[in-house]
Amino acid sequence: MNNPMKYKGYYGLCKLSVENNIFHGKIEYINDLVTYEASTSVELEAAFHDAVDDYLETYGVLGKEPDKTMSDSFAEIFAGLSDAINHTKGQATKVIEHKPMNARQDFHAQNYNSENS
Repeated sequence: MNNPMKYKGYYGLCKLSVENNIFHGKIEYINDLVTYEASTSVELEAAFHDAVDDYLETYGVLGKEPDKTMSDSFAEIFAGLSDAINHTKGQATKVIEHKPMNARQDFHAQNYNSENS
């Protein structure tokens, strides 16, 4: 799922388990681990809302403040980074084609080549 769901300022992302045909998700950008699952996209959104409501209710009962989620702009940046990472995960990518010489090696190579020419 490329677009995060948003509810009460919290964000949720999910993955589809092809083996069981189940969506698994979690509330993102908080320190606690809060997960949810569903078998359809409609159920997924409801499960996400229930997870957020339960998270907030639990902290209310405990008399503690729940983690604050990040601002919308940061969430969009992190969601984009997450998508990029997931897109390249498992693919063999060549990051560096040529290792540039450092300045000392470059200087030595230029002087050595010019002395022997």
